Amino acid sequence: MTMASSSSPTDFVVLGAGVAGLTTAVELHRAFPSATIAVVAKYMPGYTSATEYTSPWAGANWHSFEKEPNQFAEYDRATYSRFIEIAAQSPESGIEPLPLRVLYDTDETRRKGLWYAEHIGGVKEVPENELPPGAVFGLDMASFMINTTVYLSWLQTQLLQSKKVTFLRRHYHHIDALLNDFPDARAVFNCTGLGARKLGGVDDEAVYPTKGQTLLIAQPKEPLKRMYVQTSAAWDNEFAHVFPRPLGGGVIIGGVRRDNDWTAEPDLELAERIKQRCCALAPELGRPEDLQVISHNVGLRRRILVTHTHTHTMLHDCSLQYFNLHPHPPFSGSAMPMPMIRYHQNIRTFDRHDRVESNSARLDWQASEKERNKTTQTAKDTKDGRWNRNRSRTSRKDERRVHDVMGTGTGTGAGAKCVRIVEL
Repeated sequence: MTMASSSSPTDFVVLGAGVAGLTTAVELHRAFPSATIAVVAKYMPGYTSATEYTSPWAGANWHSFEKEPNQFAEYDRATYSRFIEIAAQSPESGIEPLPLRVLYDTDETRRKGLWYAEHIGGVKEVPENELPPGAVFGLDMASFMINTTVYLSWLQTQLLQSKKVTFLRRHYHHIDALLNDFPDARAVFNCTGLGARKLGGVDDEAVYPTKGQTLLIAQPKEPLKRMYVQTSAAWDNEFAHVFPRPLGGGVIIGGVRRDNDWTAEPDLELAERIKQRCCALAPELGRPEDLQVISHNVGLRRRILVTHTHTHTMLHDCSLQYFNLHPHPPFSGSAMPMPMIRYHQNIRTFDRHDRVESNSARLDWQASEKERNKTTQTAKDTKDGRWNRNRSRTSRKDERRVHDVMGTGTGTGAGAKCVRIVEL
């Protein structure tokens, strides 16, 4: 792993090395190949023993939850297109195409249709004689299976191939400490997920955990020909999903969503219900009692509800993994809206919802040396390297703004995550 001292100039800092953090770094490097990037994290790919590092144990596939072709649907569309590229060009990435069967206990989806059907090559209704107990309607569609542990390592490998990207294993208790360590950074991306609640200077109490529980089981003798998801209102925030992992990764079955549950121990009674439901859903798995359970997995995913106030906007959505910070498709030639923005009160608040124009979205890291020196000196003139939000400023470069970019879940296997940007 490439490590470096934070004393050298750094353009971008990414805090966190889950799927949100690594993907943020990869996309930044694609957009700004000559920029220097530091990925700073408590946990790195390969670590699988912490419930707060949820990315390795998520059930992962692609499936949009947007009901209409809105802005978030564009992120889902971009993610799907990017996954096609990765699967075709990098079979070692842990991403492979595999159909997905989604089953419902109502036919509401049948009436509304799916905005993305044409984009993924169409969807087909599941024959009635193939519906499992409790399902009244189902759809077969194209998707991707993801071996999350392999995928995290692959993302890191893409970054390690560049001398512009460095990794630092650190644990910050306060955002000011990170800002002091990287005084020249043009932007800081906070991808700590649930850690945003405990990170000093951020202290985002609106963030709460959504406990997930899965089982990793051995690959069945009969290979799975598709992934499965079944929901039911009668299961009280529990559901059934079966996600095989490519490259010998076994099969992840689950699951549950328990809001505000901080317990890190697996619920063994829930585990039995998961096995029963998943075997009924996917006959290829065989009998519940014959499943070879490799591990019980618990993750505390980040969750935040949509909140609108006069000072800021906080949004949650899934599949924002491939959000764009520069004007190329799907945002080419137009203003790139950033509706997933929250201006943190500890730094500065705004009384409006900003739209970031595509040229501004580039963060203008290539500012002249004079401007960069001016910004650095402004930071040094402020006590303890922190910014006085009441200080008179003459240019955009003299401001440090904090944004929350919410998302990454279904498309990445990460659960809800947060990217907080401190922008100069």
